[in-house]
Amino acid sequence: MRPRWTETTKRMVVIIGVVLGVLLIYLGRSTLVSLLLAAVIAYALFPLVGFLHRRLRFPHALATVVVYLLLIGILVMIPILLVPAITGQVRALNLNLTTLLSQGREWLRTTLLGWRTVQIGGSIVDLSSFVDPALNALGEQGLPPALPSPEEWLPDLFGRISGLAFSVTSVTFSFFLILLYSFYMVKDGPSWGEKLDLLVPEVYRPEFDRLQGQMNAIWGDFFRGQLLFCLIIAAVTFVALSILGVSGSIFLALVVGVLEIIPNIGPLIAFVPIGLVALIQGSSTLPLSNGWVVLVVGIVYAVIQVVGTNILAPIIIGGSVDLPPLVMLVGVVIGASVAGLIGAFLATPVVATLRVLAMYAYNKVLDRDPFPPAAPKKEEPATPKKAAPAAAPEAPPAQGDA
Repeated sequence: MRPRWTETTKRMVVIIGVVLGVLLIYLGRSTLVSLLLAAVIAYALFPLVGFLHRRLRFPHALATVVVYLLLIGILVMIPILLVPAITGQVRALNLNLTTLLSQGREWLRTTLLGWRTVQIGGSIVDLSSFVDPALNALGEQGLPPALPSPEEWLPDLFGRISGLAFSVTSVTFSFFLILLYSFYMVKDGPSWGEKLDLLVPEVYRPEFDRLQGQMNAIWGDFFRGQLLFCLIIAAVTFVALSILGVSGSIFLALVVGVLEIIPNIGPLIAFVPIGLVALIQGSSTLPLSNGWVVLVVGIVYAVIQVVGTNILAPIIIGGSVDLPPLVMLVGVVIGASVAGLIGAFLATPVVATLRVLAMYAYNKVLDRDPFPPAAPKKEEPATPKKAAPAAAPEAPPAQGDA
């Protein structure tokens, strides 16, 4: 008979395991962001690998290699095809920052000069004591400060170039390392799942499989759906900006697509460069002033976002990530404060996963069914039908009828 551990020994082993797990996560905290990005790529590519494996009878390892070769080929072709177009779009914006700064300062200076005295009713209010300090801060005639001489910045130029080269090399190495992480996640994912099932006691495996299925649906639907949703919103925004005659539509649409990964906040940030370009350069197709162009572009952009959020997102991402907008917004803010852009992006699936685990624990504590059936939708009360008019009584037969 095998000796059994005492309850004290079991508790000590659990505590030591938790402490070692936390210590391991702390020591490997520098790789957590890379692992999260690798998981995003793996979730996005796993359905394609499964298609090649199940439908075309590829071995799983070979299907993974084929998919990643295709991914690398696409990543190589994207700069070749898009960089010239994006560069042309950025040049078409023709945004001279020095000129814009001078124009902005001059506009602000002129506006402040008009506010030195304000006429209210029949009296004149002198605001010069508040306006003059702002005018003095703008400088003479609103001109920007002079650029430093080459002797001041030339000695540091070599150091800056070296730092830039080091940063580019580090980013490139990290990118390929993330691809390698995701490759092994996809290739070894099925075997990891089987080994994880063996660690769960047999009596709990049905519930564990159910929980695992729900969480896989949340993360898989979110990653794949979010990628497709961002591509669709970027394409629709590009078409809309092109029709409205806004310069740099490709570049601005890419900005919208990238920032769309941040729920609620990202689309608001993405509209800032669109509004600035429309305000500065106006439209090449609409015979309107720049201010009206911004208003029209803002309305069209708002319609795209409302339709995308309320109609496209539930269809593309699915109902597994079903959270109230307030909960999503709070989660995004907390995630951004904890882990920056990655935290904001992963806030929605993390909160949805915590909701599933919390509901499971809540039902288990109360000895309820941990996976209750979905509540049926309330049917609208049927409109009561009007009663049919009573049939008129038959007339008695006339006398003499046989």
